[in-house]
Amino acid sequence: MLIASLLILATQDAAAAATPIDQAKWITAAQYPQGARDAGEEGTVGYVLLVDAEGKVTNCAISRPTRSWRLDTATCRILRERARFTPARDAQGRAVPGRFEGAFTWQLAR
Repeated sequence: MLIASLLILATQDAAAAATPIDQAKWITAAQYPQGARDAGEEGTVGYVLLVDAEGKVTNCAISRPTRSWRLDTATCRILRERARFTPARDAQGRAVPGRFEGAFTWQLAR
């Protein structure tokens, strides 16, 4: 069983920041990398997402790595595939690109 937590901090220069859609569904227990599970690897990975004006992730960078490249790589891969947002808005209400920072904790049940 995976025990996970997701911490999100929106950082925008926009009038309204990009808003996550269904973020609890972004990463699930079924996505715990098998190699990391077998090796007992756990950790919290910090990331930065660039979000386009349509609310899709265009880039993911690790801002705080774990000690497991498997967990770091899986986090960005999954977020690129699954994370979606209501786009950020400028002062005139137009959809604009944004930046989104967060962290995810991969933890095996004890």
